[in-house]
Amino acid sequence: MPLVWGDFRVRTGCTEILHRHCATESVARPPTYMTQTPSSSQGPADRSVRIRRSGSYPSGKAATESTASAVFAIASRDEADTVAVGLMDSNSEDTAARKTALAERVHTALRNADWPELERSARSYLELDRTEWWFHGALARALRELRRPAEAEDTLQSAMLLLPDGLWLYVDYARLAEHARDWDNALIRWRAVASRWPNIWDALLGEARSLKELQRSDEAKDVLLAARDRFPDQALVWAEYARLSEHLRDFDDAVAAWKRVRDLDNKAPWVHWGYANALRLSGRSDDAENAIAAGRARCPEDRGLASEYAKIAEQRNDWASALARWSSVQAEWPDDIEGYLGEIRTLLSAGEPERATAATLNTTRLFPTAAHLWHDLARD
Repeated sequence: MPLVWGDFRVRTGCTEILHRHCATESVARPPTYMTQTPSSSQGPADRSVRIRRSGSYPSGKAATESTASAVFAIASRDEADTVAVGLMDSNSEDTAARKTALAERVHTALRNADWPELERSARSYLELDRTEWWFHGALARALRELRRPAEAEDTLQSAMLLLPDGLWLYVDYARLAEHARDWDNALIRWRAVASRWPNIWDALLGEARSLKELQRSDEAKDVLLAARDRFPDQALVWAEYARLSEHLRDFDDAVAAWKRVRDLDNKAPWVHWGYANALRLSGRSDDAENAIAAGRARCPEDRGLASEYAKIAEQRNDWASALARWSSVQAEWPDDIEGYLGEIRTLLSAGEPERATAATLNTTRLFPTAAHLWHDLARD
């Protein structure tokens, strides 16, 4: 009888694997890197599953020990049944050279968001070696981005059959449900990961996000409070709690949480942005401006901080300063629509409809495919 995991009815061959992963306690603990504080170069928490590299493309067991997947799992349903048949000798010199070249292609395609190439190169790599789950992940990521979610689901199922001890395949399976905004199944999958690997804080954050989207914010808060206690030095845990507090409009709590995030990691731009945004939402515009100034001094290249600096001026109805700051955003990031939308919004708020209309026309010329964004703004 197949095991039902959410709305995903797993084939009989997968039943024992999933049962073992979801219901037993006698399991190997995850590698220690999964509980370490993230590096300052990491982005916001909606990227909570990040790649950690040791300098080169890992292989075999090294892939599991040194790399946390930011992508998804691989292999098709039909291929999974014959995976053990006809594998090439991955230790041969020729195959090793081909694997190295293909690994570079996979990495380049992922970095450039070239999804068709990522699919091609990942499939080619896996024809040589199906034991490395990171490359399984790259292919499934490509399928997802190419809007082939059903194939991505099948891919993840086959990958779990192939690599039943691959923790991050189960994490990616939960994240796939999140990406589809299928919050019921995302919650089921995150809870399965958390019960099987209790030391993985990503699972607790995913569980909380799912609960929040299901309008069960009190439960989400309980999950995050527990996560804070278990991982007190993990910046992303505190950031998730801060965002939930903002969602609940408990801005003082959000400010305190963001301050803790900043204490843990003050080198990442998103930390300063989050702290200043919470201050701004709480009505403390002067403190928010000081926080942004400190962040910009540390991260002058970050567009988000520059935009937040302009929004603070908007909030206190300082239209001249806001326009000047949005103009600076446009000058430094001319290909980003954010600065232009900010200018339109400020002009409308300042009671200058003619200038707002001119700015809107300029925006339509520069960003003709984003008409729906500025049209609704100008109409309001």
